[in-house]
Amino acid sequence: MSAEADVATTAGRSRLRNRAALAVARSRTLVVRIAEIRAQHDLLVEHALRLLHACRVQRSRRAGERGAPAVGRFLVEGVIDGDEVNASWVDGRLACDDALRVRALILVDLEEEFLYADPPRCFIASLDGPPIAVALTMIRACDRVTRIVLAPPEAA
Repeated sequence: MSAEADVATTAGRSRLRNRAALAVARSRTLVVRIAEIRAQHDLLVEHALRLLHACRVQRSRRAGERGAPAVGRFLVEGVIDGDEVNASWVDGRLACDDALRVRALILVDLEEEFLYADPPRCFIASLDGPPIAVALTMIRACDRVTRIVLAPPEAA
């Protein structure tokens, strides 16, 4: 091989190494940018879910103001997987068994809706929304309901 051929081959390899190094640098930059974009995406999704939840709670409350049954307190007793469970709502606070809470959270995550035709009403499954929506969520979460006690706000 001649000296000129060696120089040409060496120069070609050098250009190839430089291009490869540039491609690796660009790739690393893109990896960092993708991580930043994913983090921003996760924050935006979390914010959107909070807004969606707030909107649904507000919509449920408005439905309650338009003639939905007023509930100030409730007690729900039932059975889940053969075990007795109960839930109560007193002074704006929910108290319930863990198994019932887990099952109810699934309904909330699935965005279960309780629809009534006459009069038209819609309640969204909730553990912190209007008491009637929480009561309906607890009732739906049970395999079998054994007792329901609803009391108007005046009785609280």
